[in-house]
Amino acid sequence: MDTNDIVLLIGLLIVVLILQVVIMIRLHRVDRIMARQQPRAWYRDVVEADREAEITFLHSEIYGRAVELPMRRLTAHERFSGRE
Repeated sequence: MDTNDIVLLIGLLIVVLILQVVIMIRLHRVDRIMARQQPRAWYRDVVEADREAEITFLHSEIYGRAVELPMRRLTAHERFSGRE
């Protein structure tokens, strides 16, 4: 591994860190509940009226392309009930 490779790796690490900060600033949270048998992921609660704007932001600023994003609509009962 030469100097150019090291500089490239450092640059990529910086880009990843910057993207994580951008996501955190927009109030995305990390789902750390492993009991759900789902992979850990960043998520953000968005009201229906802001859904398209959030998808556009993620496609253009985070992913750089259109990607299939998993989405889940939650009712108040689903969110605040202790039952699965």
